[in-house]
Amino acid sequence: MRRLVMRFGILTACTTLAVWPTQARVFYVAGSDPAASDDNPGSREAPFKTIAKACAVAEAGDTVYIRQGVYREALIPAHSGKPGRPIVFSGYRDEVVMLKGSIVLDGFVQEGRLWVKRPWTHPFYYWDPDLRGLSLAPFGASGRVEQLFVNEQPLQWVPTRADLKPGCFVWDNDPKGGKGELVIDPPAGADLATALIEKPEIHTLLCAKQGEETPVTSKWRKWTQRNQPPPDPSAPPAPEPPPFPQISDIHVKKLRFRHGAHLLNRSGVRLDGDRWLLEDCRVEYMNATGVQVAGDDCIVRRCIINHNGQSGFNAHFTRNARFEDCVTMYNNRKLFALYWAGAGNKLIAQSQGVVVKGLVSAFNYGSGLWHDWEQGGAVVEDCLSLGNNPINAGFFYEVSRGCRYRNNIAFANGETLGTFYGAALTLSCSQNVVAEGNVLCGGCGGIAIGGGRGDPNGPDEDFQRTANNLFRDNLIVEPGSFTFSIIANAEHNSVLPANSNRFVNNTALVIHGKEQVILGNDTLADPLEFNRKYVHASGNRLVRRLEELDRANRARLNRALARVLNAVSLAEGGPNLHCRRVELRDLWSLGAADGSFGYWVEADRRPLLILYTPKPDTIQLLTTSAGAELWDFPPLQPTRRVPLARTNQVAAVEVTGPFALITGLDRHTRPLGDLLTVTATVGGAPAREILHGTPVEVAVAVHNVLSEAASFAVTGTELKEHNFTLAAGERRVLSAALQADAERPRLAYTLASPTVGVFSRSRTLQVFRPLAAPRLQSFHVDPAAPPNKVFGGHIELDKDLYRWRDVYDVRTGRTWEGPADMAARINVGWTEEGLAIRAVVTDDCLFANPGAPYDGDCMEIFLDGRPAGQFGQQLYSPGCYQIFCVAPTNGMHWAPLQFKCPRADRGITGRARVTTTGYEMEVLIAWDLFPELKVVQGAMLGVDFAVDDADENKTRHTQMVWKGTGQNYQDASRFGRVVLDAPAEVDLGVSLQSGDVVVRTGSQKLAVYRPAQGDQPIVSVPLRIEGQYAGTFSGGV
Repeated sequence: MRRLVMRFGILTACTTLAVWPTQARVFYVAGSDPAASDDNPGSREAPFKTIAKACAVAEAGDTVYIRQGVYREALIPAHSGKPGRPIVFSGYRDEVVMLKGSIVLDGFVQEGRLWVKRPWTHPFYYWDPDLRGLSLAPFGASGRVEQLFVNEQPLQWVPTRADLKPGCFVWDNDPKGGKGELVIDPPAGADLATALIEKPEIHTLLCAKQGEETPVTSKWRKWTQRNQPPPDPSAPPAPEPPPFPQISDIHVKKLRFRHGAHLLNRSGVRLDGDRWLLEDCRVEYMNATGVQVAGDDCIVRRCIINHNGQSGFNAHFTRNARFEDCVTMYNNRKLFALYWAGAGNKLIAQSQGVVVKGLVSAFNYGSGLWHDWEQGGAVVEDCLSLGNNPINAGFFYEVSRGCRYRNNIAFANGETLGTFYGAALTLSCSQNVVAEGNVLCGGCGGIAIGGGRGDPNGPDEDFQRTANNLFRDNLIVEPGSFTFSIIANAEHNSVLPANSNRFVNNTALVIHGKEQVILGNDTLADPLEFNRKYVHASGNRLVRRLEELDRANRARLNRALARVLNAVSLAEGGPNLHCRRVELRDLWSLGAADGSFGYWVEADRRPLLILYTPKPDTIQLLTTSAGAELWDFPPLQPTRRVPLARTNQVAAVEVTGPFALITGLDRHTRPLGDLLTVTATVGGAPAREILHGTPVEVAVAVHNVLSEAASFAVTGTELKEHNFTLAAGERRVLSAALQADAERPRLAYTLASPTVGVFSRSRTLQVFRPLAAPRLQSFHVDPAAPPNKVFGGHIELDKDLYRWRDVYDVRTGRTWEGPADMAARINVGWTEEGLAIRAVVTDDCLFANPGAPYDGDCMEIFLDGRPAGQFGQQLYSPGCYQIFCVAPTNGMHWAPLQFKCPRADRGITGRARVTTTGYEMEVLIAWDLFPELKVVQGAMLGVDFAVDDADENKTRHTQMVWKGTGQNYQDASRFGRVVLDAPAEVDLGVSLQSGDVVVRTGSQKLAVYRPAQGDQPIVSVPLRIEGQYAGTFSGGV
């Protein structure tokens, strides 16, 4: 017994010595205390003045308490903690401690409405002008580092004084001449005589080493070296950078960080070592990313990460990072391109075992949570993606392997249009993902998967396919375009059984949305047909009435809605709801075009209406409530709190969306319903697609949905004012006759009543003015063949169709600089072999990207030759194609066309060459691609063209589209129309020479212009064309 006691005593003593070798110390920093000094001992009574002093002295086991105030410095520990003995930096109790990377500016002089500081000698950090292609912001400014804040609100940089508008600034740095100036056009209501003006200068507010170099960049350097060809042995070795400080076991708590001046893909708060902890902190208004994890085994817990320029948080080349119970809102405020890196949050670059749990990601410009590029072993659990718009997805997993999505919620993200991007959960080029128990509401669809990267026939490690994924027990509610989507193309077919993408026991609740399923090139009616047609789909259910939803799924949906309502209390200016019990009572179709969805719920015995409005809309309700209020949560913007305008029993309000809710309603509230409906028919059949000039019958129906008689006045397009009275429940139909007009396709009608107020309905007809494509005797696409003759079917693209008229710049972030920058003349004809297309494109800077043609100079051709019943539908199916024709960059002689078509690898031939002003190409698309199309005179095809421009060897910055939109790649319903016309034979009376241009003048003449002989035509001849559709002509030889 004595021996046992002795051994126990020795063991205890050794353990005590190992864990407690020194006494932990406590330091205090109080920058605003007049008695504070860095010469003090750092006690509570004699605190340090700066955080830097505390960083210099704190060692393993020490704690630093920082007292309230604003500290314009970074927190950079000089020493490491140890496992179990971290160095702790914490705000003191509940005091507000703010670390800012900015300096305060003064000395401005007012000149009219502008305020000017002279001389301006402060340099702004370097920025890469090529980054304009990654920007959706005015003047492509997302990647710029210079920022100014007035009263904590960011201003927009502009390049010249002439571009200034309220809330903008411009600067000219002249450190030697003393003539530089900083000019501010203040935001509305700001008095710069008293305002706080701040300019960020510090790169990172929390890190182990200041500057661009990070642990991530060193790991990236090693990775790129492994994946590059061997270096030239005769070249001198590149110098190794100095080693990065190895600082581990740092805990940071209850601090606020703002105003980092870093480049894109960098962050204002960086966890640079292993086992760092960031807890109960706020990280806001950083230039790019808010928080970045660069070490292993780090934790970010209960942090608010809002208003950052590029994204909320990320993790690069790290292992076992954890993000727990964080909130990320209003991120990507600088509008980085969504296809590149702009998001609520983006985890990227070979991070393994990252766990995201309890996240609320809301009202961001981009996806709620995005994993990209060789992620593995990830877990996403109990997270909420809410009201983010626009998006790649609510939850997006890309080019990675292994993730488990459990019990997450996606609600009211993005729009309802799409076939892949924009779904609640999208999986791209990824494997071994399990998604189960998730509630996915709204968006264009529930779950979308597909795609691949690399050579399918190459080594497995070099090819990322979409395979071995499982989607089980998920609940999909009111999707806008589809419930499930599995995309396929000629290179990567995710539908193949060998890829084993399994959909098991999922439930779709679809009352007003779309239940169809996209299966490769086929569109299936609903999940039940999906079970029958797809070998890896089983047990999936479709529910068309709320009452038919099983008890377990209904309880799960109620819990999801409670989570949504509780999350809005985290929004800036949001209502304080804190609901414990929520019961969904009904699902409503709302809005001017029935394009919005309403979730009528009872929350803690109070009625609430939760709204998903994919586009701005007007919501009108029948209610007796006098105090109803709209709470609107547009991305990147403050919460809008608006009382509902009420006329007797009808309340109305305009909603921005995509997420909003209405409080203060009574239990008897209901949708206004079919008070006013507008339908259009052609020959008695619904008018889905109408040719220009076709007679259209319009029926305007008024239904008195009130419980008493009411008088109405109705007027609108081709409808004189009608005044009448209807009894309760009575209906009246008014008729209007008109001709379809492609220039004025919108029909608008207004109902006015003393009882319900003013109510409007509109219907936009899909009116096409077909382009006549003449029949050609021949069309050559062999590079050695002679030139083709001039032919008609002329399309002119000479202006940027995506310009924001009320902002500074084009939508893609760069000003279109006129026809010399990009323009196109396109001619369409046909032969017995196929559709003939000739394009002459003006482009002053050629850059081709064959691997991703849309990110280079390129012409995209969209074709729809499907049979009746499928023709013109939104979703692609066999007979509908997108073809990328890559711009030539070498040689002014004809060469074979480079093209890429995801849905076809044959039937497309062409030639292309460089010209003195850009390039031209001639393409022949074989009729074999349209097996259901009867190729005869008068046959109609859906055709569209998009011309992409990518100057300076970077991503696309401008796109011009003929008839459709930038969503053509997933929406075939908006293509233009081309009719196969008769031959157009014209005797010009002259022999055409190289460079001559033939154009149509007026409606009945052709003119030949020879540039060498001035601006007047050398000949003008009458035009006679057989056939119903007369096209316009332009071309050259």
